[in-house]
Amino acid sequence: GLLGFLLFVKVAVAVFAIMAALQWTRLARSRAITRWAWLSSLVVPLLVWALPWGMWLDFSHLQVNAEQVRQQVAGVLGVMMVATVAPKLLALFPGIIRSSMTLKTLLPQAVAPGWLTVVFAPFLAGFLLLVLGFLSQVQSSWVLIGGVACLVIGPCLYVRRAKDLVRAHTDDEVGNVVREIRTRAITFNLVGALLVCLYVADLELLSWHGALHLGLEAGGGVMLTMVTISDVTLALLAYGHQQGVAFHDSDLRRLHEERLQALASAGLTDVEQAFGMKVGDGAPPQQR
Repeated sequence: GLLGFLLFVKVAVAVFAIMAALQWTRLARSRAITRWAWLSSLVVPLLVWALPWGMWLDFSHLQVNAEQVRQQVAGVLGVMMVATVAPKLLALFPGIIRSSMTLKTLLPQAVAPGWLTVVFAPFLAGFLLLVLGFLSQVQSSWVLIGGVACLVIGPCLYVRRAKDLVRAHTDDEVGNVVREIRTRAITFNLVGALLVCLYVADLELLSWHGALHLGLEAGGGVMLTMVTISDVTLALLAYGHQQGVAFHDSDLRRLHEERLQALASAGLTDVEQAFGMKVGDGAPPQQR
């Protein structure tokens, strides 16, 4: 029953995504459908697996080792939960990064998309490092470890090029900057994904249709997250700009600057010291 319901959710999400794509000329409806598709794909499985299904199963008819069987079934349900939810959660950070990089090309003068990339890339790398630490202890395959390591290096490249991402760009230069950084990151991601696939194929843990299902689910989750987050972030960027203009002409600006100066005197507002790297002065090269 659980598997059937979760399959129904996946089909519903796919239908929502197709409907949103077909309704792209009707912006409000397309945005609403996309948002519902993304929330359904992420929230519904989490809510389903949050319920203690193992505790509600009755094994009293076994008369012997009923509690042990209950624990075994609960363990199987836990593994099923990880296999169902992990691809969706893993798709969150790549989707946000792709969204911010796309918005950077759409709004080259905005610095917020670059900051989103620099902030969320370490979270993705940290999550993958956690996976790498677990696999290093459980599995002794250098192919698997090398694959996950390549996946970790990918997001780290965004942090390494932080000074190029967190400043304003002209329309002519932003394409080259984003393309160079994204190409290197995608190269490591592809190599890592290939090594992981080779490891899984060698162990025959999954059938080909099972592996294809997981791949499509992860890729679809990344794309759906990218579209949804881009939509929300773009609206927030415009709203933030309007608020900034109003704040610039208000009396609160003076109070804010006084508070910043007080914090700066304590050395708390130095960006380069906070991140431990040079991030530039925020101006395009031709203006510096």
